[in-house]
Amino acid sequence: MKSISFANPFLLLIFIPLLLAVVIPFAIAIRRENRSKSVAASLVIHIIISLLFTLSAAGMEYTANVTKTQVIVVADLSYSSHEKLDTVDEYIANIKSSLPNNSEMGVVVFGKSPVLYVSPGDTIRSVKDARVDDSETNITKAVKYASALFTENVVKRIVLITDGMDTSSDGVEKLTALVEELHTKDIGIDAMYVDSNVTENSREVQISGVTFSESTYLNHKTRASVLVESSTDTGAIITLRDGEDEALRRAVTLKRGFNVVNLDLPTDKAGVFDYTVEISSDADTSTVNNVYPFTQRVSEDLNILFISGSKDDLLKARELYGERANIDAYMLLTRKEENDIKATLGDAVKFLDELPYTVESLCIYDEIMISNADVSEITNISYFIDVVGKVVSEFGKSLVTLGDINIQNSTDDTLRELEEMLPVRYGNSNQEPKLFGIVIDCSRSMYTASRLTVAKDAATYIINMLNDGDYVAVIKFAGESFVVQSPIDASNRDEIAEKIYELVQPEQGTFIGGGLQKTYEEFLEGELASMYSEKQIILISDGLTFTSETADAAKVAADMYEEGIVTSVINPYSTEKEGVDLLQSVAAAGGGSYYYIESQADLEDIIFGEIADDLTESIVEGNFAVNIERHIDDVLDGVTSLPNINGYVQAKAKATSTVVLTVEYKRASGSTALVPLYAYRDYGNGTVTSITTSLSGDWTGGWTSEGAGTFMQNILSVNTPDEKNDYPFRLNVDDSGDDLMIEVVPIVLNPQAITTAVITLPSGKTVTAPLAFDSEKYLASIKSDETGKYSIDVSYSYLDVNNPNADSFGNVTYSAMGYYNVPYSREYDSFAAYSPALLTAAIRHRGVVTEDGTVDLTLDENRITTYNVKFAPAFMIAAVVLFVIDVFIRKIKLADIKSLFERKKKGV
Repeated sequence: MKSISFANPFLLLIFIPLLLAVVIPFAIAIRRENRSKSVAASLVIHIIISLLFTLSAAGMEYTANVTKTQVIVVADLSYSSHEKLDTVDEYIANIKSSLPNNSEMGVVVFGKSPVLYVSPGDTIRSVKDARVDDSETNITKAVKYASALFTENVVKRIVLITDGMDTSSDGVEKLTALVEELHTKDIGIDAMYVDSNVTENSREVQISGVTFSESTYLNHKTRASVLVESSTDTGAIITLRDGEDEALRRAVTLKRGFNVVNLDLPTDKAGVFDYTVEISSDADTSTVNNVYPFTQRVSEDLNILFISGSKDDLLKARELYGERANIDAYMLLTRKEENDIKATLGDAVKFLDELPYTVESLCIYDEIMISNADVSEITNISYFIDVVGKVVSEFGKSLVTLGDINIQNSTDDTLRELEEMLPVRYGNSNQEPKLFGIVIDCSRSMYTASRLTVAKDAATYIINMLNDGDYVAVIKFAGESFVVQSPIDASNRDEIAEKIYELVQPEQGTFIGGGLQKTYEEFLEGELASMYSEKQIILISDGLTFTSETADAAKVAADMYEEGIVTSVINPYSTEKEGVDLLQSVAAAGGGSYYYIESQADLEDIIFGEIADDLTESIVEGNFAVNIERHIDDVLDGVTSLPNINGYVQAKAKATSTVVLTVEYKRASGSTALVPLYAYRDYGNGTVTSITTSLSGDWTGGWTSEGAGTFMQNILSVNTPDEKNDYPFRLNVDDSGDDLMIEVVPIVLNPQAITTAVITLPSGKTVTAPLAFDSEKYLASIKSDETGKYSIDVSYSYLDVNNPNADSFGNVTYSAMGYYNVPYSREYDSFAAYSPALLTAAIRHRGVVTEDGTVDLTLDENRITTYNVKFAPAFMIAAVVLFVIDVFIRKIKLADIKSLFERKKKGV
C-alpha cells in the first residue's frame, strides 16, 4: 500500500499568496513585447519554486508498505512418508492457493539432509520426483536450512509438512529451541501433520525385535523369541542363519498385530555366533525391516557350588554332571568322614569353614546346590544367605535345595530369610492341629546335674516349634501331680514358658505313672479333648521312680495309646539302668520315641533335629507314589513315569511356585494333603528350586529305572540359568535411537572403581569410552549411527583393600564382553506410532499445527514493514537549483549560448 500525506496540510494555503506574488508582478512589469521565451521560463521556474516551498512547509511525506511474502515449504520425504507423497503434494497445492498477493513460494525436501527442490518463485513440481536420503528424519536440520533461504525485506513464513517423528531421540528439544530462535528473527513457522501410521489397507511385515540369552551354556536348551508385526493376516517364511549358513527355515502364520515366533538355537558348539533372522511374505511391500541380526555366546564352562553333608550326594552329583561341569564341593562332615572322603575323592573337596560368601567369589558360579546339609552350620551364615539372594535375584543364578537342609524347625531369623527365597515352606503345615501334653518330672533327682534346667529348656523349645493353632498343656509331677497350664493355644508361648521356668523348688517323691495318669485324665475330660483327633504326650524325666508307686507308667502309656494318644520320652542325661529301662518301656508302650540328651550342648540339636522331626512329622518315611502335577515341563522331557520314593521332607508350596511333582501325605485323622516333591519359582532374575527328597540314599535308592535316571539328569540341566554371567556387575547396553548407552551396575558399589569400555563399531573402528560414576552405576554413551554389530569390552577395576601391598587401582579387575546389534535405522520402523503431539510440543504458541492440510497465510499487520520518505530537504535543494537556473536564463541570452558552442566547434 502506498500513500502521500502532509504533516501540516493547512500550510498548503500559502501557495496562493506565493503564486500571486510571482504572477502579478510578471503581468504588470513585463510588457507584451518583452515577453520572451527566457522570461516565460523564468516565470515557470518561480512558480515551481513557490510550489516546492509550499510542499516543504506543509511537510509532504510518502509512505510505502512492504507486502511481499516468501513462503518456504519444508516437506518430509523420509521413508516413513513414502506412502503419503500424494498427500504431501495435495498439502503443497493447498498452500499455494492460500498465498497472499505479491508472494512467492519455494520447496525444500528432506530426509537425512535437506535439499532445495523448488527455488522461491519457480514453478512448483510434484515431490514424487524429488530424491533424498530417506534413511533418517532430521526435521531441525531441514527447518534451519530453509530459514537461510529468505531474501531481505520480505515477510518470511515456513510451513513444515511431516509426520513429526524425528529419528534423533532429542529431535523435539532441538526443534523447540530452533522455533524460538526463528521467532526472534521474525520468521513464522506453521506445520501440517501427515498421518504415516499403518492403515488397514497397508501390506507390511517386519521384525521388530529378538529376545534371547546373550550368553548361554554348551548343550543348554535356549531359544530366540522373534517379535514380528504384520498389518494383515498372512503366511510368511522365517529363516535363521548362522553366518552364511541356513540353520533353520519355518513357515509361520501371522495374525494382524504382534506375533512371537520361537526358534530353538543350536548350542552344541562353544563360541560366539552371529545369527540373522529373516522374514519374507507376499503381504510385504518393503524389505528394509525384514532382517534382524543378533549375537550369542555359548560357553563350555558350567561352574557348580555344591554344599552337602552327604558324601553319596556328591558322588551322585558328579556322576550325573559328568565332564560337563566344574563342581566345587564344600562338605559338612565329621572329622572321620572328612578323612574318608579325602581318601575317596582327594583334596579337591573343601569344608564349610572355607566356603566363599562374597558377591565377587560367588558370582563365578552358575548354580548353587545345597543337598542334605545343615545350613545353620555354615560360617557367616547370615552374610552367605544375603549374598546368595543377591547373586540369584540380580545375576539370574540358580539355587537348588535337595533333601533335608534342616530349616523346618528353626526359629533363627536368618534361616527364615533363606526359606523366604524358596518355593516351599518347610515344616508340617499340612497337619491338623494337635493337642500336646508336656509332663515334667520335678522330683529331687531332677536337680542332679541340672536335669530340671535341661527339662525346662527342652519344654520351651518344643513349645516354640509347635504351630499356632496347636494346643498345649503342662503337667508337673513328683510325689503328686499338678496342672501347671491347662490346654492353651501354643501361640501364647511366652506365657507358657514363664510358668515352666517358675518350677524351681524340688519336691519329694517320683510317681511317673501318676503324672501320666493326670495328663490322661486332662486329655480325656477337658473340653478341648474332643476337638483334636491327634494327641501327643512328651514325658521329660530321668526315670528314677519310687517303687511304691501305685500306677504302672508303662501300663498308663499303653492305655493312652489305645485311645490314640502317643507318648514319647526325653531323658535328660540319666544313665542309670533302672531309669533308662523304665523310660524306654514307656515310650515303647505309648507308641512314641525315646530320646536321650547326652549334654546341655546336645540339647538344641536333639530337640530341633530328631524330636522336632518326629513331633511335627517334618521327616516322613515310608513308601510313596509320585504324582505328576505338571506334565508339560522341561524337567519331565523323556520321562513317562517315576517309581515310588521312600522318604521326603514335609513342606507346603507357596502360591507363587510351580509344582511339578507331589506325594500324598496322610494325616492321623485320615485326611490327605499333597506335599510338593519338586517345585520352583522365579526369584528376581533367577530361579530357586526345591526337591524335598534326596539326591541319593534310601529315599531314592529305588530310582534306578530309565525314567528316574532321565529325571535326575534333567534336574541338573533344567536348573542351569538362562544367562551366563561370571562378573560382579550387570552390563546393560541399550540404543536410545542415535546413542548407544552402556551401563555397568555393580552389586557391591565401589565409587572409586575405574570402569572403561572399548567399543568396536560395525565399521571396524575402535572407540575407548571411560564410564562416569553416577550415584549407583557407571555410564557412557557413543553414537550408534552405524547399522550392524557393536562389540563392547568392559573392564571394572578397583583397589583390593584386603591387600596391604596394593597401592594403585587395578589391583582387582573383572572383564565382561557384550554385543549389541543395530538392525536398521529407526526410520524403517513401519509400525512406529505417529501423532501430532511432538509437533505441537515443539511449535507451541509460535505457530499452528493442522491435521487437515490447510494453513492460514493471512498477513499479520504487526509483521508488515513500513517505509516513510520526507520530501522537504529534496524540495528545498530543488528550489535552490531552480533559482540558479533562473539566474542563468535571465542573464544569458540564447544567442550567446549558440555563439559559445559555435566557437568551440571552430577551435577558437
